[in-house]
Amino acid sequence: TVKVTGFNVGAGNWYTRIEGLKFTGSNTKTVGGSYLKVMRSAFQGGPATGNAVSVQIGSNDRTPGASNILFEDVWVYGAGGRYKVLVYNSEKIVLRRVVVRHDGGWTYDSRNPQGGFSLYDSKDVACQDCMFLDPASGLNGSEAGFYLVSNGTTSTKQSNVSVNGGVVIGSPSNGLAAEGNGAAATYSLSNVVIQKSGGGVATNNSGHIVTLTGAYVNTTGTAYARWASGGSLTVRNCISNASGSASSGASLSNCSTNPTSAQGLKFPVPVEAGSSLATSGIGPDVTKRIGVSGTLFGEPGY
Repeated sequence: TVKVTGFNVGAGNWYTRIEGLKFTGSNTKTVGGSYLKVMRSAFQGGPATGNAVSVQIGSNDRTPGASNILFEDVWVYGAGGRYKVLVYNSEKIVLRRVVVRHDGGWTYDSRNPQGGFSLYDSKDVACQDCMFLDPASGLNGSEAGFYLVSNGTTSTKQSNVSVNGGVVIGSPSNGLAAEGNGAAATYSLSNVVIQKSGGGVATNNSGHIVTLTGAYVNTTGTAYARWASGGSLTVRNCISNASGSASSGASLSNCSTNPTSAQGLKFPVPVEAGSSLATSGIGPDVTKRIGVSGTLFGEPGY
C-alpha cells in the first residue's frame, strides 16, 4: 500500500477513482467537489483539538459541499478527530463497507460531541454495511456510533438519509442517535446491530420521523428511546436485550425482548434459518453485501 501524507480534494467535477492508498497525518482529510470514488483505502489520524474531524465529506464553503461521492471498503482509524467520518452539507453520498474505530486522541472541549459516523445536514445519503468498532475508553462527550444530525446550519435540509446493515460494537453512548434542533427529518434504518453499547437507538428532536426495521440492540441503557415530546420512533421486527427498559416513547410491533439461542438468536448479525424468530420475521440480517460495487447514489443497483 502506498502511504500519502494528507488528503484534500477541492471543488470541481473530478470523475476520478482513488484506490489502494493509505492517507496519514494529524490533519483533517477533506473531500469536496463531485464524482469521486475512494475505494479500498485507509485513513489514519486526525486533529487533536478543535471542532475538527478525521475525514470530512463536504463543507459550508459552497452548497452542496460535495456530491456524487463514494467511499467503499474504506478503513478510518487512529488518534484524533471528534468524528471519524463526517458527511456535511452534501448530497448523493454513498458510504459502503466503511469501518471506523475511534481511537481517542481528541481533547473534549465540553461543547462539541464525539462519535463515529456523523451524517449532518445532508440529503440522499446511503450508509451501507458500515461498522463502528471497539473505541478507546474515556471518550468524553461521545454521542453515538452513528450520529444523524439535523441542525439547519446550511440551506441543505437533512433528508433521505438511510442506514442499512450498520454494526456498532462497544459504543460508550448510543449506538445510533438522531438529534439536532433543525427542520424535521425522516430516517430509514434497517438491519442494524448494536452490541454492548451504553445506549441503543435514540431520538431527541420533535420533528424526527425514524423507522427502525430488523435490528438487534444489546445495551446497558434503553434499547429504543424517543426522548422528545413529538416526532416518532417506529420499531418493527426487532430484538432487544437491554439492562434498562426495552422502550421509552417508541412504538414497537412484532418485537422480541431478551431472546434465547433456542429461539434462533445464536449470533447478533442474523437469526437462524427456520427458527421461531425467523418464522416470525424478527431480527436483523447483516450477512450480505448491499449495493453493486462502484455504484454512486442513484445508479442502477446502488
